[in-house]
Amino acid sequence: MNYSKQRERVLNALAEKRNHPTADELYAYLKAQQCSMSPATVYRNLHQLADNGVVMRLSVPGGAERYDPVNDGHLHMICSECGGISDIPANAICDVVSQARKATGYNVNSCSIMFYGVCKDCES
Repeated sequence: MNYSKQRERVLNALAEKRNHPTADELYAYLKAQQCSMSPATVYRNLHQLADNGVVMRLSVPGGAERYDPVNDGHLHMICSECGGISDIPANAICDVVSQARKATGYNVNSCSIMFYGVCKDCES
């Protein structure tokens, strides 16, 4: 993937937001920062960053894709009430990849696990 100033701005904005934003939320953030970038450019760059493993793309059922600047294999918890997303360290659960490999004989390239629950704010 070649360097581009726009891609760098998208990546930096994603790192600044740190709340697993959607492409639209990231575009609004960049626009508020006086960045003259089109929504299509934001979408295209997020997709390229995700396709190249630089960022994580989070597919949220019934919602827009969200993006995470940290692609270290950690997992996510989604609040079923407000849609908020929290990080779960990768070492918080047993090694599901090796268990999947052992059970199926497959060479696992990647996995995606999403937990659902109700966050503390929505619970009260």
